[in-house]
Amino acid sequence: MPQVFDVVSVQSWGRNEIVQKFPRGGPGDIKLGSQLIVQPGETAVFIRGGEALGTFQPGRYTLTTENVPFLTNLLESGLFGGKNVFTADVFFVKTTDMTMRWGTVNPIIVEHPQRMPGASAMRGNGTYVIKVKDPWRFLNAMDAFRDSVNEADIKSRLDPMWGDMIQDKLSELAIQQNLGPAQLQSFTKDLNELLIGLLQEEFDAIGTTKIDFNIV
Repeated sequence: MPQVFDVVSVQSWGRNEIVQKFPRGGPGDIKLGSQLIVQPGETAVFIRGGEALGTFQPGRYTLTTENVPFLTNLLESGLFGGKNVFTADVFFVKTTDMTMRWGTVNPIIVEHPQRMPGASAMRGNGTYVIKVKDPWRFLNAMDAFRDSVNEADIKSRLDPMWGDMIQDKLSELAIQQNLGPAQLQSFTKDLNELLIGLLQEEFDAIGTTKIDFNIV
């Protein structure tokens, strides 16, 4: 039988934890008038039936039909069942910076048709810093609808994307800047700055913003 909660909050975050579901282990009934506490660096997303009901930024909220529009909609839809509780999953998502390492498993083929031999194979590694800016999109893109998701889980989903992303963007950059293999190798600092902008569209698609990117 679901437990009834009158306070909705994260009590503590695990090491490198990015997403935490409330309550853990299954659905919970949340009492009308409950307190929702969202700490700085968090966002809370209420979900029911696979749809986002509402998103809350840091602050303390009283969950009533007077100040939370989606509760009024639930009440009018008869989903309270005549009780003063409602059932929903709440996912707390950290919005602080995440610093991760990246590296190419296989050589990246970079095209530079204006320069001989027309393409070159490169390896690279470094770090990047991102943070969540659209929690609902992030939860969907990272398949993060679980009790707990940490940075290692996110990295395991991002790593396979890196090869294609870096290959495409480096080729695009080499063509734009008329760079050959030697120039690419000596262009590291400028590549870092240029790739931040070029890669942002890719990270927009998963609900994040790129803060920094480094090739070492």
